[in-house]
Amino acid sequence: MSCLVPDGRAQTPDSADLRQIAVNAARVGGTLALEAFRSEFAVQLKADRSEVTDADLAAERAVVETIRATRPNDAFIGEEGVAQREDAVPQVSASDQVCWVIDPIDGTRNYVRGVPYFGCAVAAMVANQPVAGAVFVPLSGTMYSASLPEGMFIDDEHIDTLPDPTERTRARKLLVGTPSSAAGPAGDWFQRLWNRVVARNFGATAVHLAWVAAGHLDAALVSDSKLWDVAAGAVMLAVTGGCLNDLDGKPVFPLDVAQYRGEPLPCVAASGDDVYERLLEVGRP
Repeated sequence: MSCLVPDGRAQTPDSADLRQIAVNAARVGGTLALEAFRSEFAVQLKADRSEVTDADLAAERAVVETIRATRPNDAFIGEEGVAQREDAVPQVSASDQVCWVIDPIDGTRNYVRGVPYFGCAVAAMVANQPVAGAVFVPLSGTMYSASLPEGMFIDDEHIDTLPDPTERTRARKLLVGTPSSAAGPAGDWFQRLWNRVVARNFGATAVHLAWVAAGHLDAALVSDSKLWDVAAGAVMLAVTGGCLNDLDGKPVFPLDVAQYRGEPLPCVAASGDDVYERLLEVGRP
């Protein structure tokens, strides 16, 4: 079974412009989060018992305002629902309408405890496919971004499709980003992989996916994460020869954003076909 990637036909003529908007917005949100990280912020518990800070809310608001300055008629899906609560935002009503998907602080649990791994993820979706996205890691100052017509960038450097990793990955264990626990939908995979790969968990799914696309990780297993965790990384994986499939091997995208209500999207990201095949070998029963 080979990697399945977003269909390039979903790209729009302005996907490159959307990438630049995503970069600008992710930088604004991430910079605001970094400033609050070095000061004081309030923490509350959401209905699912996960944490949210006033910095999450402020960063999402800043991201939305940055995007609306140039694209006021676009739709939004944000983890914290700031735009939906405060404004009558447009709903996705046509296949060519842009919908922005935002995770203002990817890795809030890290953030709350002062662990220096978190990011700000922003993606643009058209026709139910991610076409552009950015993940900013503010503590390192690194920006990962991609669009379907342009490819992937690390900061301002364009990176081509990664070399075939077959020989490199066959010679050693895979380095795999993992969920934080085995309790979610991908729990069985997690337990089977644990002693057969080199596992790493940095507590930030969007960053994990960006790192797979950039070649820093070979793969990532995603369990309870949501659309805003994976949309930006999906574009990066698509343009670098990687993939993002659900646990049954089907592509995560297209996904009907008009009907999305925050359901988990358990999935597997891999840097290429060979890596994906190896994950199937060790991760399936």
